[in-house]
Amino acid sequence: MNFTLENGCLVICLDGQIRSDNSETVKKEIQGVLAEHPDKRVVFDATHLHYISSSGLRVLLMVQKMKEPEKVTVRNVGKDIFFVFEMTGFCKIMDVQMKMREISVEGATVIGHGQSSTVYRIGPETVVKLYNPRVPIEKIRQEKEFAKRAFVAGIPTAISYDVVTCGNAYGAVFEMVDHADTVGHTLTEHPDEFDSIMRKFVETYQTIHHTHLRKEDGFVSLKDTWTAWADGMGANGSFTADETAMLKEMIGALRRHHLHSLSLHRRGCAARGHFRDSLR
Repeated sequence: MNFTLENGCLVICLDGQIRSDNSETVKKEIQGVLAEHPDKRVVFDATHLHYISSSGLRVLLMVQKMKEPEKVTVRNVGKDIFFVFEMTGFCKIMDVQMKMREISVEGATVIGHGQSSTVYRIGPETVVKLYNPRVPIEKIRQEKEFAKRAFVAGIPTAISYDVVTCGNAYGAVFEMVDHADTVGHTLTEHPDEFDSIMRKFVETYQTIHHTHLRKEDGFVSLKDTWTAWADGMGANGSFTADETAMLKEMIGALRRHHLHSLSLHRRGCAARGHFRDSLR
C-alpha cells in the first residue's frame, strides 16, 4: 500500500481494482498504515483506481467510521467510479472529489492578468482563471462556489463551471461575457457617454447592495469580520480604546445586508460581467 504525508495529511493511494477477492488484503494494509499514523487526517487518492466493488466500499466506510465526525476525502475519482460513489450515497458521508479535467492554454489569448492569476479565453463562450501554483486548491474551489451562490441569489455575475488543472496549476472555468471591458477603459474610449455608462454602473451596484442575503446562503457578513478586525487592532495597540469603540460603532451602524453584499463583491462575485455586457 503506497502512502505519503502531504500537508499534514496521510494520503493513501488506491490502485487497480478493489474486489471481494482482495478487499480483505486491502483492508489489512490500510489498517496497518492508519496504525502508524493514528492522528493524521486521511485522504484516499483514486487516480489509479479503476474499479471498486461493494466490499471495497465497505473498507472505505470502515475508515470513515474510525475518523468520524471528520469526513474522509477521496480525491481524483474517475467519472465511472464517481457514479458508483454517488449512487450508493457515499458522496453524502465522505468528501468525494471527481478527477479534474486537464486543459491547455497553449495559443490561448490572455484577456486579464492579476497578482495571483491570469485569465485566458479558451473557447467562444468560456474563459479560465488560471491561478499561480502557490494558490491552494481550496481557495479556488471557494471562489467558484461563491460565484455559483451569487448567481443563484440573483446577483448578475458570470456562470462558474468547473475547476481544472493546467500543468502544475489549478484554474476555474467561467462563462465568457462577450465584448467585456473595464469601466475605466470604457469611459476613456467613450467620454461622451459618461452619464449613461455611470447610470448602468450605479444600477448594477444597486442590484448588489439591495440583494438580501442570509447566512444560510453561504456568505459571511463583513460586519462580523470588520468588528473582529477592529477588536484585533485594539488588542495589539494599533488603535486606542476610544478609536476602537468609535470604529465598532460605525460598523454597527451599517445595514447588515449591505455588508453581505460587500462580501460578495470582495470575493470576486460582483457583477462586472453583467455591467460590461450591458454596454454592448
